[in-house]
Amino acid sequence: MPPDWQSAVLDVLRVDFLLMMVVFWLAGMAGGAALGAAFRRRPTGAPD
Repeated sequence: MPPDWQSAVLDVLRVDFLLMMVVFWLAGMAGGAALGAAFRRRPTGAPD
């Protein structure tokens, strides 16, 4: 555990940590979009 809050903030602002967070969020958004497209509901009056 970091000894003070400055060290904790600098731990979070590391480039590798931020890069992994971006990759994680992009993967989550892509998965959510794929699930949303797969299970998209058609409007009630739409023809088949």
